[in-house]
Amino acid sequence: YVLPNGIQRTLREMPNKKKEVLFVGRLVPEKGAHLFVKSIKNIVSKNPDWHFQIIGTAKAGQENLKTEYEKNVINDFLSLGNNASYLGFKPNKEVKNILQSASILVIPSLWDDPFPLTALEGLSLGLAIIASNRGGLTEMLKNKGLLIDNLNEKNLENSIIKLISNKDTLLKYQKK
Repeated sequence: YVLPNGIQRTLREMPNKKKEVLFVGRLVPEKGAHLFVKSIKNIVSKNPDWHFQIIGTAKAGQENLKTEYEKNVINDFLSLGNNASYLGFKPNKEVKNILQSASILVIPSLWDDPFPLTALEGLSLGLAIIASNRGGLTEMLKNKGLLIDNLNEKNLENSIIKLISNKDTLLKYQKK
């Protein structure tokens, strides 16, 4: 038998969710932050009631953007409008508080991440999750999240639109 890793789901009831879409992770190419930014460029201005956030840096605990990749991703992201916020690196407790009130978590991983803890934390805190269908995400989010087989900018954009434009679908994924 295989006993998968787990996390305690301590929610007694669904928390009040804000209209927030998050990317939480290291700002490195294989995590797909650039793909998240490209996929929301047409969504942000058309949905001013939704807020888009990125949390993370290339290395845990890092205070400033150091790599060209990080700088380019965040500059592109912040140019999208006032409803796009970069929060930098945050300690795990703060991240969990932000996750608990957000609606959607996007995990556009470009590599076969064996066990992305962010996805598990998102599930335990009642977020709808959109992710690439690869690595540990496939097993972890089967029947629980929106998995994208051919991850690209357009498919990710369409998946985000699907959730922010349909409350019933969003709620269905938040409760899984």
